[in-house]
Amino acid sequence: MDKENLVVSLNSIIGEGELSLDLYFVFKHGDTYIQYIVDPNDELRTELLEEFTKILNIYTNIHNDYELNDVYDDNEFEDYHLFYDKISKNNIADSIFNFDRAEVLDYTEDVGPFSKIYGFLIEISNGNDYVTIYKRNQPTNAINPKKVINFISGTENKLKLIEQNAIYINKTIDLFRINDYVFINSRMVYEVQFGFIAELKSKAETGYIDLIGTGAFEFEENLQDKIKRFPKAELKKLSAISKNNPIIENKKWKSVIRQAKKYAKHKFETNEDGLIKITSLKELKILIKILNRDYNFNEASKELYYTRNKQLIKK
Repeated sequence: MDKENLVVSLNSIIGEGELSLDLYFVFKHGDTYIQYIVDPNDELRTELLEEFTKILNIYTNIHNDYELNDVYDDNEFEDYHLFYDKISKNNIADSIFNFDRAEVLDYTEDVGPFSKIYGFLIEISNGNDYVTIYKRNQPTNAINPKKVINFISGTENKLKLIEQNAIYINKTIDLFRINDYVFINSRMVYEVQFGFIAELKSKAETGYIDLIGTGAFEFEENLQDKIKRFPKAELKKLSAISKNNPIIENKKWKSVIRQAKKYAKHKFETNEDGLIKITSLKELKILIKILNRDYNFNEASKELYYTRNKQLIKK
């Protein structure tokens, strides 16, 4: 997925034809997510449609210089970026976004109070295709007149009592989905509500097992248990460590030893079988950085450095 394809996809949905909108409340029961459809009146439907198409148009504006990156990219960006992930890679995203619209039940108070709503789905369609926006809910967004006194300004500077249940949502987008991709504006929501960190830890453990499978290393037994304490950037590196990796594919194990000595000023020991010994988290982190090609040499300045935001130059 690239930015150009996203712009084309968004324009084809919200830039053509008459738009309609459906609103769903998402409730969580254990590990199950259930969607209920609600029926906004004309005024609310128009407000939702106008405000959220306005926000989506931010991503189609050629003057908005944002970057689009895979959420598994190991780079930790300082500037604003929009991220994406394939829905098939995230079980929660698959459950929340992929459901049978024809079988959805209407929301009633029997389902649960507004404070128990897990999230909102705002689905905008041109009649053929649709984009689905996800917004998280917080219990504090719900107003219950039985528990608190709520009031708003009325006519002639008089305050008016709110005597009914209410809920509010702000005009921001946490995630939105088009076809097989989910686009992530709020990484915090994706990492926590959508379990991305848990997914990342699981994939990092798989990456560690892939390293064992190369037959090139001898690891201390307790290292695998410590991986879950890695920061997010290193979890990402380890989760993708064996994907299209020329060092692993070409079995450049001697180069790994040389790179460690040259760049990290560290000497890897080997056992009697010639396997590289990884005896600590420090050594594992050095290995990950080498396999991830994070160390560089600047020919002009003759300096060795570690690039944090590594991006390959496309030929």
